[in-house]
Amino acid sequence: MEKPVKILLAGDVGGSLSALMKRVVAVNSKSGPFDMLICVGGFFTPGGDEPDAQPPADMQPYLSGETKPPIPTYFIGAYGQGSGAGMQAARAAGDACGIKYLGRAGVVEQGGLNIAFLDGRRPPPAAPGADGAAAAAAPPGGASCPHYTPEDLGAVKRDLRDLAGDVDLLLTCEWPEGLLAGLPPDQAAVAGMQPAACSSASAELAALARPRYHVAGGQGVFYARPPYTNPDLGAGPRATRFVGLAHVGNAGKQKFLHALALVPAARQTPEQLSAVPEGATGCPFSEKPGGKRPAEAPADDLGQSYRWAATNKRPRGDKQQQGQPGQPPAAPATAWGNAGVTKDNAATVYVKNIPFSATMADVEGFFLKAGKGAASRQGSRRGHGARRTPLAPGGGAPVVDVRRGVDDQGRPKSWAHVQFDCGEAVARALQLDGGELLGRPLGVAPAVQGSSTRAQQHAAPPAQPVDGCWFCLSSESVDVSLVASVGDETYVALDKGQITPDHVLVVPIEHYPSMLSLPPAGADEVARYLSSLRAAFAADGKRLVGFERHLALRGKGGNHCHVNVVGVSPEAAAGAREAFERQAAEAGFEVAHVPAKGGQLDTRRQLRALCDPALVPGAACPIVDRAACDAALQRLSGGGEYFLGLLPDGGAVIRPIRRGERFPMHLGRQILAGLAGAPDRADWRQCSKGSAAEEEAEAERFKAKYKPFDIMAVAAGQG
Repeated sequence: MEKPVKILLAGDVGGSLSALMKRVVAVNSKSGPFDMLICVGGFFTPGGDEPDAQPPADMQPYLSGETKPPIPTYFIGAYGQGSGAGMQAARAAGDACGIKYLGRAGVVEQGGLNIAFLDGRRPPPAAPGADGAAAAAAPPGGASCPHYTPEDLGAVKRDLRDLAGDVDLLLTCEWPEGLLAGLPPDQAAVAGMQPAACSSASAELAALARPRYHVAGGQGVFYARPPYTNPDLGAGPRATRFVGLAHVGNAGKQKFLHALALVPAARQTPEQLSAVPEGATGCPFSEKPGGKRPAEAPADDLGQSYRWAATNKRPRGDKQQQGQPGQPPAAPATAWGNAGVTKDNAATVYVKNIPFSATMADVEGFFLKAGKGAASRQGSRRGHGARRTPLAPGGGAPVVDVRRGVDDQGRPKSWAHVQFDCGEAVARALQLDGGELLGRPLGVAPAVQGSSTRAQQHAAPPAQPVDGCWFCLSSESVDVSLVASVGDETYVALDKGQITPDHVLVVPIEHYPSMLSLPPAGADEVARYLSSLRAAFAADGKRLVGFERHLALRGKGGNHCHVNVVGVSPEAAAGAREAFERQAAEAGFEVAHVPAKGGQLDTRRQLRALCDPALVPGAACPIVDRAACDAALQRLSGGGEYFLGLLPDGGAVIRPIRRGERFPMHLGRQILAGLAGAPDRADWRQCSKGSAAEEEAEAERFKAKYKPFDIMAVAAGQG
């Protein structure tokens, strides 16, 4: 049985931190140990924050790090009297402070739990607010956060849409508007609740996040709503429980401390996640006031949500995937499919541009070409409901299932998933990309971990330029002013949200999804650029560390490979491997160490070795067929995702991300920021240079420093 994460949740602290900690000590002694305490609602004394205001005296030792909390403590609600000074004190204390601010908005992973949060409250009507236009607020990374902004809402929405797994906790400082909708009349009121203090932004996030628990402060009363069921968007329903917590030490003795024991969603089965509690109501946010529902973004609207963009343009979604105004998007029905077949993405391909008139037998017949023989199949069955059996060995591809859905008008969709009885057939099927069926060229690509009928995910075929991609040099969205060097196959550019001034990216010019997918020339040039960056950092007395997180992103084109590298001190470099291993372990994952070979990392060989336990690092690899190798890698990661940490000695740590696992999105950046001595810059949103002129000046400084080591400048005799 999976071990749950034990959490204590507290309502508005209101400056009464010592009183809260006394209560936590008692509860932890009686019912613990608990893994963490999370506070929602106003953390500081209620009221405005004057320039010279200070937090309560008994609160200050906790913020300075002089006094440690009984258990790790996290909070939102960075507003109130003394909040500015208190936040600055906590930030100055750094790791010495045992009370951590989660941030203004986003999604983080703590103890294996995915936690989404939005700090602050809706601005008063006199100020344009986050429910409307821009709102004034403390600067990002600054002191207090009295009000959230449209940028904050956009940030957490992007994080939610990029999240591969389910949200365990949603934290807000306001209750969601419409929370009581759908309840029986005798339950449709909460004593002491102020409807005017509820927030449409909180409701919108609840509908988008579909969290297992939504915990909020701000109302001063305790309330646990009966669970509600979010609409099934293709992966099964998701139930949410809302808990509103009272103020700490309130006169009415209402509950302000709530305990939970949660097994992270990433460690639960689909059946467990889809279980509907007894007495659950419908989702109260399916139809918001005004008839507009905060619907899930369609697949193509998710794209590559990454900070490197030069503009805020996002690709437009497929309108066919969106719900009608006021209505939740319908869960797509299945026109074809064998209910008795267990889905296996590692043995599945994604097929697009299928003619509407094509039948299941037509699609199966097309993939006969992927079989070992060229035998044709007699007596092709026609129609959607025909009973199917796998093709015989030697008579073509062993197709076991073809899954094709229909749209909300009942028409068959233009794409499907074709599953074979083994991964080797996938390699042969991929070679049919571009082949014609009934006069239309089909697109064939690997299926991807986490595919669902809500957002059919697929990796773009390698090396196809993608309009709107923020890393394709041919795209209008790329910020070319940050590019420091362009090679034949790859280029080097400064990161848009640099951790340090020498934080750069190594990126293939063509739209390849990962280092593993690069052709030999591209892989060799990446290695050459990494060597040159090691030399450049060494000239400054630093060592190179880096990471690649291969994501099977949703939307246009999928992921475009990019490798983050940064220079760190020799002292930090000595602990790099331990930092990767420790922080991955804290997140619930184990990484494998891959030693360097001749000072370099043969990534493809090492990951192939992980595919086949019979192989060992450095051994001759018997896989010589590229397609077979790709199929083996697909079997390894259940769709291709992996995390790769680059060590100063040229070695690496690797974690293939298997089917059903949810790896922390920001782990690599958090590790690099810690090693670089800038843990407060782990969140890229806190790291903008400001003006375009400042960014360009920073890029020119790096180019000048890097020029003697630039592989292209050296080749041209300019280094």
